[in-house]
Amino acid sequence: MAEAGYFKPLVHYLKEGSDMSKILMATAI
Repeated sequence: MAEAGYFKPLVHYLKEGSDMSKILMATAI
């Protein structure tokens, strides 16, 4: 259960944060 509780937010973060990560990468460069 702990794995599922960790995995679901991780997937949600990857889906929601994909654009944010691109922005962070662009600003970092």
